[in-house]
Amino acid sequence: MRGEPAPYDRGMLYRAVRAINAVYGLAALGFFIAAFFIAFALTVVYPIVPLLMLIASIFLLVFAVTLWRILKAIELALARRQIARGKCPVCTGELLSIETRAKERDRGLRMVCVRCDRMYAADGDEWQPDPDDEIPAREDPQRGVA
Repeated sequence: MRGEPAPYDRGMLYRAVRAINAVYGLAALGFFIAAFFIAFALTVVYPIVPLLMLIASIFLLVFAVTLWRILKAIELALARRQIARGKCPVCTGELLSIETRAKERDRGLRMVCVRCDRMYAADGDEWQPDPDDEIPAREDPQRGVA
């Protein structure tokens, strides 16, 4: 059983979790805005319903934040597993290590995908450099100097 390949592609699982994380915040915001309008509409008809919805929304907010943190932890764990193998989590291309001279909080080792040019931090999170960050040019034998 150990030698058999996984019945799913981990890159595909990473992309699915990442897509959910990309829309999760707006979906949660839309849910709470819709709940507000429902509570507002029911204020005159059933005054107790908005109060109950307000109390329930506090607990739902805690649930929503906890679920987001769990999804983010899964995304980072899947990304770290692929990065440890030297593969891009999105396209499974080869990763190259670069040392950035960014701001103090972002300084350190970054990984760049040869195929899709995405950058990753060591913790698995995708990294977007600031315009004033110094990123050394890398040599790619297939494309020349990037």
